[in-house]
Amino acid sequence: MPSEQSAETRAVQSARDDDSEAQSIAGRRFSQGTRPVIRWVKGDGRDDPITRAAIGQATRLFGDKVDYCLCTNGIGAARARWIMEWATQPVEWWPAAPQDNPALADALTAAGCAPARFGYWWKWFPERVRPEAAEWVLDGDMVIVAPPPWFAEWLAGRDPLRLTQDDSWPMDQMYGHYTGLVDPQLRLYSGLASLPPGLRYMGEVADILAAQPLVAPHDGVRDMCEQGVIAAAFQRLGARPIPLHEFPFARAFEPGLDFGKQGNTGRAWGFHFGNAFRRENPHFTTLSAAGVVLRLDRRPGPIARAAWLGALAQWGLPGWSTPGNMASLIARHAQHFAGFPVLDLGTSRGRLTSILASLGCRVTTLDKHDRGAAQNLAEAQVTVVQAEAAAWLSTCTATFALIIVDLHGNSPADWARLGPLLLPRLAPGGLLLVSNATLYRIPEWHAETGVQGFLDGLGPDWTWVVHETPAPGLAVIARAHEGPRADRRGDADLRLLVDGDEMWPSSRTGQRHVFRLMGPTGPLRLRSRSEVPKQAGQGSGDSRRLGVGVRRIAVEGPGFNLAILPGWQGFGPGFHSNEGALCWTNGEATIDLAMLARAHGPVTVTIDAYEQRDYPAPWPDPEPPG
Repeated sequence: MPSEQSAETRAVQSARDDDSEAQSIAGRRFSQGTRPVIRWVKGDGRDDPITRAAIGQATRLFGDKVDYCLCTNGIGAARARWIMEWATQPVEWWPAAPQDNPALADALTAAGCAPARFGYWWKWFPERVRPEAAEWVLDGDMVIVAPPPWFAEWLAGRDPLRLTQDDSWPMDQMYGHYTGLVDPQLRLYSGLASLPPGLRYMGEVADILAAQPLVAPHDGVRDMCEQGVIAAAFQRLGARPIPLHEFPFARAFEPGLDFGKQGNTGRAWGFHFGNAFRRENPHFTTLSAAGVVLRLDRRPGPIARAAWLGALAQWGLPGWSTPGNMASLIARHAQHFAGFPVLDLGTSRGRLTSILASLGCRVTTLDKHDRGAAQNLAEAQVTVVQAEAAAWLSTCTATFALIIVDLHGNSPADWARLGPLLLPRLAPGGLLLVSNATLYRIPEWHAETGVQGFLDGLGPDWTWVVHETPAPGLAVIARAHEGPRADRRGDADLRLLVDGDEMWPSSRTGQRHVFRLMGPTGPLRLRSRSEVPKQAGQGSGDSRRLGVGVRRIAVEGPGFNLAILPGWQGFGPGFHSNEGALCWTNGEATIDLAMLARAHGPVTVTIDAYEQRDYPAPWPDPEPPG
């Protein structure tokens, strides 16, 4: 019989189960879950702010009672992250592809419809994101503002199949070539589908398309046949209607809301902001201003906007993320390493990595399994590595100014292997942050004493302190008796302050800085290190405080392409006088571009900026990240 000391720890068992599950599951681990899920479908339209509000409002309304998923097509990672950043719960991001529903893709292709023209049909890729759970499928322009009367039954998996109803719009404009198959009394339409666990509908869809194939060449962007096929298929499955007075249309081109034949009964629990895909919707603006639909006037801080990247057991074992107060503590340390290489061991879905990147750290992040981080963090300035930590460290030759460790296993054996590999990777002046430092004080994790043993064995060359709260503790480790860090820096570290949030360049070549924004935004502030050349002894008698010298700013977005030169009259506070070839900032300068307040979609800001020879290295004391 093995001794207690050699017995398998709970963490080892959990990690082994995690490995086994990761190897046995085909497709997304998220799909294996059984918790109810709300899923939005979003294409490349102008309704990003509506989908953003819809996800933000639902996560606040339903909390952790359900899970959440955003399926997209034609949308990149940076844009998807912007849409999901109001979420307060984890959200699965699923970029849809034809292989997510091969039968439907084949039927569309046979009708001469290429994926670029699937249009409305993307709603059903995949057929189910979580087959054995209750599931809502909504258009990206639909916002839930209250639980429906039958919510508790749906949550318990006992509610029947439901589909939205439109008893107002002319039928001959709703269903394409399939009008004759739709019951004129039910008048179902494919806005919101409420699916019970285990239900499949593609069989009925396939039967309808086999009996009456799509007319070639079919165009899913323009034609309304999807509406007719889905209404007929769900009708055959006995779907109950969700009446229009409960989920009214708020079409952008109509002066009022459409509650259907029953009128406004005061029982609406959601709104469908029609035509927002193509144009701004004034009803969304009105309901947001009235507080009916979620409205946040300020962009969340780096910790709050990464909440969608959290992990629960649906994304894998053991099923927790770094607690929010622990993430805040780590961020307070990390903000002093903006611009420096940082190593994050234990990526999970990428939450902490995202926070570190938003603080300006140049992050390499590593996890044994891919839980979606490579996809979730695409287009961000991070390097995602899938490997076992000790094996990767044993071949790594790079050093990092900050190393953060948050791994499942923290036994003495784990740290006997990991510890000696970590210390050589820490650059002079750097910090090593180790989570789970006091995990062993939790009874069920009593065997995870490896971090404490590692600390006790560091010796006189190292100094350390343990933050016992928040649980499960954070150890902060540095070299003892180390000389001060360099007090000068040859980089101005130019960044933008956008709606109170600090953004670092998505790319930099020489002195050309490229920033990717998601509109609409308020005025931009150019922030950088600064120096008074006369005081610094740089051989100049200039007594002004100088940040960077702006040569040219290019701003490109939906419907505009603007080039700004040093003589531009729109430079605000913080800019010195134009010098012809450039215009210096004082380290904090404002540009007010009116078109950014109206921009819906991605905006690229490219700044060509001359830098001084060097700058003071320490930052002003910043506020803790929020």
